[in-house]
Amino acid sequence: YGDESSVACRKGALTAEILTYGFATTGSPPNKDTKSLLVWGTNPPYSGPPNDWQNLLEAKERGVKFIVVDPRITPTVSILADIHLQPRLNSQAALAAGMMHVVFKEGLHDEAFCSKWINGIDELKEYVKTFTPEKSEQITGVPAKKIVDAARLYATNGPGGIKTSAQGTTHDLNAGNNHRAILMIPAICGYIDVPGGVEDPTNPL
Repeated sequence: YGDESSVACRKGALTAEILTYGFATTGSPPNKDTKSLLVWGTNPPYSGPPNDWQNLLEAKERGVKFIVVDPRITPTVSILADIHLQPRLNSQAALAAGMMHVVFKEGLHDEAFCSKWINGIDELKEYVKTFTPEKSEQITGVPAKKIVDAARLYATNGPGGIKTSAQGTTHDLNAGNNHRAILMIPAICGYIDVPGGVEDPTNPL
């Protein structure tokens, strides 16, 4: 019950992160190696760790490409977004699947990383085949061309990071799996645990 939606605060997103990556994360701050950032369901100027917004502004100045997913037009959208995707509420998993469809179809995924580290990669490829940009547009309201452009921008400007909120993506049904779909986008691009991507922090004993 606690993983189904945001009724247990961060539990749904946290479970999705651990199941997908093996560690908890809402994303890593962009650094000198980061080339693109997928910001999904969060608005750092209003909610985030100290210096978070300043770090993002500095990344923009360095040329980092930003894809921002939010139904609203927020300061994050108006200031940072190279591409803004505005899905209907409760349709974000279909948007994630549509982006993965493009990445796989155009061979933009990291085949070596996927083969070595992603369990069920063949099943995932088969599943998202049905989520063409046109079908995703019907479900999400996001124009098919923008889905294609976002997928290409992110997959070809690596390493790329991701930034989500503690629970902003889990205010809907089947929240844990919806969040896992979002987290799979950087995974199939091979952006996990690499400098500039979604880094797994190490802590001294």
